[in-house]
Amino acid sequence: MSVEQAEGEAERFERIYRSTYPALATYVRRRIQPTEVDDVLADLYLMVWRKLDQVPESPLPWLYRSAWLQISSSHRAAGRRPLVADPATWDGVMVLPDHGDLAADMVSVAAAMSRLSAADAEILRLRYWEDLDGQALSAALGCSAVTARVRLHRAHTRLARVLGRLDEPPAFPRSTTDNPVHPDWSRR
Repeated sequence: MSVEQAEGEAERFERIYRSTYPALATYVRRRIQPTEVDDVLADLYLMVWRKLDQVPESPLPWLYRSAWLQISSSHRAAGRRPLVADPATWDGVMVLPDHGDLAADMVSVAAAMSRLSAADAEILRLRYWEDLDGQALSAALGCSAVTARVRLHRAHTRLARVLGRLDEPPAFPRSTTDNPVHPDWSRR
């Protein structure tokens, strides 16, 4: 490998790191205990360095998938701990509007999410927490865009069923953009 090639790879790695670290760190923090976050992120970026030639042009969805696989694998090995860290241990502060109904709805959704399968909960988190849609969502899930849309629809249906309110949307924020992955709740 030439010096120019090595410098080019180092620059690409640095661009990837700088552009993805904040979002990836947030993604990981939401899913594991705070004491494990730095190790998981270090392992992920080590993998990026080792597989730099395989990293896609838009690396964030690929990194979300890699993080999910790594977190899932470590949890299986550790005896099936829950994938979402206890909110009381989060570094950040959750800010909720001062509306009792909204807070009650959010608690209901959180309780319903905990009763969904890990796959259903993850696709909903990717869509609404990480704001992924279309190709980014399908890349993060490792499937086609059509399959991602179907999985998201099924996860919405299961969440609504768990909430016991098929005629109302869940109380998590919706995207304001036109999005083929996001169903139009007003037509239910």
